[in-house]
Amino acid sequence: MPPDDVAAVLAAKTGSRVQISGARAANLLGLTDQVPAQLEYLTDGPAHRVKIGAQTIQLKPARPSRFPGAGTPAGLALQAIRAVGPHANKDFVVRQLSRALSARDRAQLAKLIKHAPAWSHEIIRQLKGTYMDTWARATPGDRAALFNQTAVTKGISPEIVEKDFWVCWTLHQVFQLRDFPRLIFKGGTSLP
Repeated sequence: MPPDDVAAVLAAKTGSRVQISGARAANLLGLTDQVPAQLEYLTDGPAHRVKIGAQTIQLKPARPSRFPGAGTPAGLALQAIRAVGPHANKDFVVRQLSRALSARDRAQLAKLIKHAPAWSHEIIRQLKGTYMDTWARATPGDRAALFNQTAVTKGISPEIVEKDFWVCWTLHQVFQLRDFPRLIFKGGTSLP
């Protein structure tokens, strides 16, 4: 039986919740290569330790504030973010979690922001992205369907819709850059 299932069974026996520890969450989501020596889980129930073969599974009591999103990918991401701490490379964390979490999971994580340390709020906001970011990451087929549907609704060609989308999305990305002191664009618009 996988260790996560063992931990869930142990917690269920006492009616407790269980959450993967931050170090393990960070490893599972690719934020670190370090593999925790012990399989630790946080619980709102009693402490418990069980040895299965060479592995020891340990349930450690924790504060209720450590359980938002318990058992979900968003909860796992929140644990991982806490574990890497405020000095982690934020761009790396965003990039890794963007790959590891679905758009739905990232939206769920954004709902848990009030439970996250203040230093992590910018990471979580970047992960949530925008509606346009969701479509920029979509498959080419899904984007084409959206562009075609919008073209029919607006009475313009799909190519114009696609061009407008990418110009607006690119401008949004440029204005999100922190390395430029100030950018000003003058001139026309890409919108019809």
